[in-house]
Amino acid sequence: MSSNKGMRVFIGTILVLLSLFIAGAAYVDLGFWMKPSEERLSIIWERDLNNLKTLKRLPAVFQDIGKIEVSSPDARIAEWLDKVKIPIAKKKDGNHLLQIMVIQWIEGNKYGVVIQYDVLDMTQENNKVFELGRTFHVGYMW
Repeated sequence: MSSNKGMRVFIGTILVLLSLFIAGAAYVDLGFWMKPSEERLSIIWERDLNNLKTLKRLPAVFQDIGKIEVSSPDARIAEWLDKVKIPIAKKKDGNHLLQIMVIQWIEGNKYGVVIQYDVLDMTQENNKVFELGRTFHVGYMW
């Protein structure tokens, strides 16, 4: 009888631990963190821009982007950018140039990117009319 009780306690403990693991995985969105870095960047970037639009933190010139230039001095980030869909729409007859610089960011065991937006007015000799910098945590280094 006692070995049967011990087995039930053991199985009960395993089930509780498994439940805690599943709940924890759901809490930290384990599926998100298992995606490739460039895919996580795409998701984070789009969420951030949607949030900025919702909060009305982007100026009207963001609706008048006619041309987008994206660059990075970092080879690894440049590879990511080949796979990332830039979540900003271009307007066919837009009068503004959006320059986006993406730079690698590392702090402790976290890594990510800094995205610098510069909006230039193409009708006024590329006069800068807006700039914004955003930092995104993309992953962990182990």
